[in-house]
Amino acid sequence: ARASYAKNGVAAALAAKMEVDNLTATDLDRDRRAELVGSFHVEKKGAAPMSYTLFLIMEPSGDAFKTAWEWFHKGFEGTYEDRHFVDQLDFDGDGVGEVVAEGTYYESNDYVIYKRQQGRWKPVYKGGGGGC
Repeated sequence: ARASYAKNGVAAALAAKMEVDNLTATDLDRDRRAELVGSFHVEKKGAAPMSYTLFLIMEPSGDAFKTAWEWFHKGFEGTYEDRHFVDQLDFDGDGVGEVVAEGTYYESNDYVIYKRQQGRWKPVYKGGGGGC
């Protein structure tokens, strides 16, 4: 997660204050090796406050994990966004579970479904939810 923050221009000193909102190990492809799905955030306080949110799907790679999907957002108040893992389910029966995440915004929410297609994760649905 810190490497993803660095790649997105978040200073190392600020990324060191990263908080893990959720980190779930789940076997998405039934290979008996868990993938990791995680949500992280960093808050910059002060005169120009900012939130840096990150959602990752990480796949096993040897004895470690590699980032297979990364969603990053920088915003505050009216431009705030985040993603949080809700569940996984193999909707289409192809043997690989889709990842369901909730998107949260300033005054609304929705749901995003991520699917692995041709070896890559991508959003295939965004909707539902509500707001004011």
